[in-house]
Formats: sequence, structure tokens, C-alpha cells
Amino acid sequence: KILQENGYKIPSDVIVTGFDGLDEALISDPRLTTAYCSHQKMAIKVSEVILTIFSKGKTEKTQYLVMPDLFFSQSCGCKENQKLFEELKSNIGRKNFEMTDVTRSVFRVAEKMLFAKDLQSASRCMNRAAIEHSCCIINRKLVDWKNKPDTVKVKNLFNKKMCMFFRTYEPINFKPYTFDRSQIIPHLSEVLQKGYPLIINALDFMNVPIGYMAFYSPDYKITNYLKLPIIVSTIKNAIGGYANMQYRRFLLQKMENLYKLDSLTGL
Repeated sequence: KILQENGYKIPSDVIVTGFDGLDEALISDPRLTTAYCSHQKMAIKVSEVILTIFSKGKTEKTQYLVMPDLFFSQSCGCKENQKLFEELKSNIGRKNFEMTDVTRSVFRVAEKMLFAKDLQSASRCMNRAAIEHSCCIINRKLVDWKNKPDTVKVKNLFNKKMCMFFRTYEPINFKPYTFDRSQIIPHLSEVLQKGYPLIINALDFMNVPIGYMAFYSPDYKITNYLKLPIIVSTIKNAIGGYANMQYRRFLLQKMENLYKLDSLTGL
């Protein structure tokens, strides 16, 4: 834009290129030549690393490089890569997908959970309409009201017994229950047999592991996966906030008990 305002023509006078594949490359005038790292290539590389870990039990600590694609467009005078252009344009549509209702719902969950009096009340705050086809498994030690969340020792934090905090399709009067971590999620074999993606996200609060959430949507709709980051980010902070409020209530109760005791009479 600055070049054009100063009388330069692009690309006849000046050739302009980018390097980071930003969406703005498609809406600039003229469209910008840039480098773009395909989501498909990144997914393939990630799957290769995961399969290596499964087969060998570990992988070398190294950087994994994904070769980007050069998106030729109008700003360099080259013939446009139409296939790549359509992929980039499609990504813009996905990123701009309106998720206002989902965001509002999970934020309401976080707000309610802060004022929950116990673990069951906190669990009931989870909104099944916004958080579908999922379960949330946490370390009960973290939400113990006598533990300050950010001081819980990470070492030996997780044992075989976890807490099933939330699960879609459970009755309204659902109560959190002890869950064997080796099972990963309830009915794991049934979920895997259906062949749909199983996505597991780690949860943490103030660098202390909380547990994990698993999502198993029975379809491949991209919109079901676009909302996962906002759900995971909000829920982990909601659980951590609940644990923090529980600890504060514990401290207030201790202070109240201290003031009830007369230091002179002991009564």
C-alpha cells in the first residue's frame, strides 16, 4: 500500500513477497506471494513422530522440519497456484467461523464453577450443550480444599486412581467417581472401533498438571474441532480457579476458628 501510494506499480516496478502465509496475503491488492506451511504436511509429520514413539517407546529430542509451499500470486507477477489459493481461502473461512455461543457457554461454566461449594457442584456446572462427546479426568489431590493448587508437588502427582470429573451422556445427578487411569477413557475400545478421531488434551493450572480432557466426536466436521482450544483453555482455568477458591475457603475457616478462641481463657 505504501509503495502504491508513492507511485510504484506492483509487480512491474517492485516485486513484493511475504514468508509467513498470513491470511492477509489473500486480501491484499494485489494478492501477495508468500510461503505457506500446509496443515496436511504438519499433520503427517506429527503422526509420524507419534507412531515412532509407539513403536520404539521414545523418540530422539530434535526439531522436526516441515517444508513450506511457495504460494505464487500477483505481487511477483507469477502465475497463481490455484489449488493452494483455494486451500488458503478455505482456511480463512474456517478461522472466521462464528463460535460465539460456544464461547459464551464455556465462559458461563467457568463463572459458575468459581462459586461451586464442592466437587459435585463444580461438575454439574459443565454445560453438555457446549461440551459434547467428551470426558474430563482430573487428579483429586489437586482439588482437595486443603491444598494450594500452585504448590502441589508435581512428582508422584498422578497415580492409578483418578477422578472422573465430567462425562457427556451421564445423568443430571452425576457424581464424580474414582477412575482407573490405565483405561484412559471409559469404553475406549468402543470409541476406537468406530474409527473417529480421539483427541486428548492435557490440563494444567499455574504449571501444575490437573488431568486431561478427551474428545471423541462421531464425525469429521471441522467445526467440532475448531472449538476445542477455547473449551480446553477455559475449562482448565475454571477447574484451577475452583481449586483456588476451595483453598481460600479453607484458610478463611481456619482464621475464623482462630478468632473464636480467646487467648486468655482458652475458650
